[in-house]
Amino acid sequence: AFPEYFHFLKGNHENILNEEGNGNHPFRKFAMEGEMVYYFMRAEYGKDFVNLYANFEHMLPLLFYGENLLISHAEPRRPFEIDEVKEGRCNHEVVTGLTWTGNNEAVEDAAKKMLETWLPNSNDAFYFGGHRPVMGKYSLRSSGKFIQIHNPDAWPLAIVRPNRKFNPESDIIYTDKTQSYLAE
Repeated sequence: AFPEYFHFLKGNHENILNEEGNGNHPFRKFAMEGEMVYYFMRAEYGKDFVNLYANFEHMLPLLFYGENLLISHAEPRRPFEIDEVKEGRCNHEVVTGLTWTGNNEAVEDAAKKMLETWLPNSNDAFYFGGHRPVMGKYSLRSSGKFIQIHNPDAWPLAIVRPNRKFNPESDIIYTDKTQSYLAE
């Protein structure tokens, strides 16, 4: 209904085929979740739908950038150049490096270096991601330039306003406050 306000980035779970390759890895966190989703979707919706959905997932962008922010599913494993990301959906290293990076697996200051490359005129820019759980509202990484928000118990939400410096303390809220914020 509001395409100008909706962005869907590829993450490690966007792998309906549960494939290995093209930057994807089969998903088995607690059980055989990847296989279960694949077989359920195939049984309920058919092979053609599953293949169409896989094509959709393969076309999803890996990175969003705006005036003062970059966003990917996970912390970048290393600094990726603009051309690498533009052609990245065909590159195993780029897909994996923006969707699967675990805590303490990134090259030091990778997100900070990407901000310097992608947004060289924005000293107030931040890089946002999630992927691995954090305690509290957020965790700062990459010399404080990567803001990791993924607390499954609290569901924090980052509100980034144009032309205003982002403050993680006041601009990241828990979703129980979201309804009152959105009503304002």
